[in-house]
Amino acid sequence: YSLMDSVAGNETGDYTLDNWLVPNVLSTGCAIKVEVFDNNSLTNTTQTLGHFSIEDVTDPIVSVHNPSLGNSYHEYDTLEISWLAEDNIGIDSLIISFNRGEDDSWVIIDTNPTNDGVYDWAIPYGTITELGKIFIEAFDISGNSTISESEGFFSIIDNTQPAVQLLSPVEGITLGIGDEYEIMWLAEDNVGVTYVDIEYNTEGNWLPIAENLISETS
Repeated sequence: YSLMDSVAGNETGDYTLDNWLVPNVLSTGCAIKVEVFDNNSLTNTTQTLGHFSIEDVTDPIVSVHNPSLGNSYHEYDTLEISWLAEDNIGIDSLIISFNRGEDDSWVIIDTNPTNDGVYDWAIPYGTITELGKIFIEAFDISGNSTISESEGFFSIIDNTQPAVQLLSPVEGITLGIGDEYEIMWLAEDNVGVTYVDIEYNTEGNWLPIAENLISETS
């Protein structure tokens, strides 16, 4: 037992303690005991029949410190996510998520990171956005939870090179001077091909054939 309070006696024998602050503990075996003393040091006690429970109804506190408004990163960079998560009993688990805003696209980064306040996220392919946000949801052992998001939007910039494959001409063919020949290629990019330049080489020097073409195939 822990002492809650000591109250002076009165003539009626009716007592109320209305400001007991329930302790920060989880238990299903709680009891209250009242011990009474008189002027002759005689005592008597009574206590609750059976037990009552104390449960945690306090949500965790969580705040995201980094990234913040206006930060800019590239695909494949390492983004250091930082936060503070606290709870009156203790943090049981965390979920770190990313949302890029444009199409409400969610990426679960980690479902059980260590609550040490720092997480290094290797930004994956395809997360380009100007409306990025990090969300951290904290849970305690009783299932109470709080979700917090990074302040403002941050950007992730394209860092993936276009892919290009020359389909024709192929090795070994012969072209006649003055002939018209269809050059074919395949070009792809995660955010779209902007334009294509074509050059030829005969004796070590690259010379232009066409510039700023918008076709991705020929």
